[in-house]
Amino acid sequence: MRSTLLVLGLLAACSGPATLVLQLAPAGSDPTVVGGRLTLSVIEVATGRTVAATELTSKDPAGQRRIFSALELVEGQTYRVRLTARFDEPVCVNDQPALDRRAVGLSAPFVYQGSLESVELYVGCADGTRAMGNPELRVFHTATWVPQDARHGRVWLTGGAAPSTVAFDLEDATETRLLRSIEAFDPFSGQFTPVAAELSRPRFLHRAALRGNGDLVLTGGLEKTSEDDAAEFVAVRTVERLRAGRIERLPELREGRGAHGQASAGPTGVAVFGGIGSELEPLASVELIDVSGETPAAISTLAGPAIVPAVLPFGDDRHVLVVGEIAPAGSDSPVEVFCLKAPCDCGVPPCARSIKGFGAGRSGFGAAGTLVPCTGGGGAIYLAGGGTEDPQTKADVMYNDIYCLDTRVAERLERVGELQRARSSHTITLVDGPRGPRLFVAGGGGPLPDTPSTAELVDVDCACGAIAAEAIQLVKLRGARAGHTATLLPDGTVLLVGSLVGAAAERFSPDR
Repeated sequence: MRSTLLVLGLLAACSGPATLVLQLAPAGSDPTVVGGRLTLSVIEVATGRTVAATELTSKDPAGQRRIFSALELVEGQTYRVRLTARFDEPVCVNDQPALDRRAVGLSAPFVYQGSLESVELYVGCADGTRAMGNPELRVFHTATWVPQDARHGRVWLTGGAAPSTVAFDLEDATETRLLRSIEAFDPFSGQFTPVAAELSRPRFLHRAALRGNGDLVLTGGLEKTSEDDAAEFVAVRTVERLRAGRIERLPELREGRGAHGQASAGPTGVAVFGGIGSELEPLASVELIDVSGETPAAISTLAGPAIVPAVLPFGDDRHVLVVGEIAPAGSDSPVEVFCLKAPCDCGVPPCARSIKGFGAGRSGFGAAGTLVPCTGGGGAIYLAGGGTEDPQTKADVMYNDIYCLDTRVAERLERVGELQRARSSHTITLVDGPRGPRLFVAGGGGPLPDTPSTAELVDVDCACGAIAAEAIQLVKLRGARAGHTATLLPDGTVLLVGSLVGAAAERFSPDR
C-alpha cells in the first residue's frame, strides 16, 4: 500500500468544548482514491477509554474535513488518535488475504493543553511493511529512538559496516569497510538525514544505551588497525555521548570490547556485559560505569564468556536477564539475573544469581527476547531462537524454541512454544495486536532460504503460558534481514534498518 499521512488539528475555544478537524495530506501517492470507509477514534491513554469515534468515506471531498462537534478533551490529559481503513478492493500485499484491504494508523501519545495542537498519523497496511527513506546501507550498527530530539523524536543511527564488505573472519579485516557516520530518522516524514557529527572512529558491533535525559551513550565496538592488507580488528574502550546531534567523549571502559551486551543502570549508570576483547577473545567481565566519571567502574563477572549476549531489563530496570554465555558442548548454557541498583539480594551491585536455563546441550547464543509487562507490575520475558555449532559435525544448528521467564519470581526459563522457522541473530519487538500484545520476530539466520526475509507475529500474555501454533502468523519482509536493528517508534510501528545483502529500510505497521 502507498501510504498517506494524516494531519489533525485540535482546536479549543475558551468557553466551549474542543473540536477535532481531520485533514488528509498525501505523502507520495494517496490511496484514498480507492473507495472505502475510515473509522477514526480518540482514546484516553490512562484508561484506554474511547472518548469519541466517527466514520467517513475515503473519498470525502474538501480534504476529508470532519468536525467532532461534541468532543470534550480534558486539559492535561494524554490522548491518542486511532484510524482504521477498510477499502473496497485490495490495496496491500502482505500474504494475508484477510488484511489486504485494511490499513491502520495510531498517533503517538499527546497531552491536550486546551489550545491549538496538531497530531500526525502514519498509516500503513495492517501487518505489512513499507520501504522507508534512503539511508546509508549499514549493518551491525545502532539505531535508537530519542524522544527529546524533536516533536516525534528521532531515531539516531550510528556507525556499523558497509554490508557488501563484511568479512566474518575476525582475523581478516582487509575488505571490511567501517563507518563513522550518523543519521537521523524522522518518524513523521519517513526520511533519513545525515548529520555533521561523526563517531570519533569508524567501528561496528558497538552498543547504545538511552539515558532518561535524552543522552545516547555509545560504548566499545570493533575497529580496524589500518586500511592496508595487514588490517586486523581490535576492540576499543571508547565511550561517547550523542546529545542533540553532537558527539562528546566520556571516560573510557576499563577493557576494550565489542559485540557485548548493554543496559542502563540508574541515573548515570551504564552496564556492559561480555563481548569480544582486545585480543579477539570472548569476555566474561561486566563493567558498571558512571558516565559522569564521578564514580569508579564496578566490576563483576558472568558465569561464562559471552559474545552478543541478550540483555533484557525488568523490574524498573533494577534487574537484567543475561542469556548467551558460552558453555562446554553438551552442558547447560548459563542464564543469570543481574542486579544493577541497590538493594540487591545477591550482594553489592553489579551482582548475579544463576537460574534454571534451557537444559543440557541447548545454547543461548543468538537468542533474542523482550519483556511483556503487566499493568499492575511484573510481567514475562520471552526468549526465542538462537543457535550453536554441533560439536560432532561442526555444522550450524538453529533453534525455534520459545522460552518464558516470570519476572515476579525470576527463577527458571520455561519452554512455552516454538516459532514456525528456526532463527538466530534476529530481533524481537513488542507490538500491539487485535487480541493483545504480540512479539514481532524479524529476520535472522536459519536453515530455510526464505527465513531471513520473513518475520513472525506471536500472540503472548504478560504471564507465561503455552503458545499454540495458531497464535503465530508469518509475515513477509521487503528484504532479507541479518545484522539489522528493529526500533519501536512512538506510534507503535517498527523501523527495520540494515541487511547483509543491502536491503533498504522498511517500516512495519502492526494490526490493532
